[in-house]
Amino acid sequence: MVGLAALPSCALWTRLARRRSGPPLPLASLTIQAAGIALLALLGGATPALGSAVLFGATFTGVGTIALPIGAHLQVPARWSC
Repeated sequence: MVGLAALPSCALWTRLARRRSGPPLPLASLTIQAAGIALLALLGGATPALGSAVLFGATFTGVGTIALPIGAHLQVPARWSC
């Protein structure tokens, strides 16, 4: 379920990122992801587990899709030296 929900999420989050930018979009994605995790933690059973998987999968790649352009804009170096 996580994988099936993740399939269209990159296209969805990319489209949303083109229309809206700034902090609200990553905040929305992370809030939806947290709600999915909390759903499973608060409610037991198969239905909440499926809902949690869908919410997590739909936002997991979206967080990366949104964060990469933000990092490029902030000129964060690709390599960290330790």
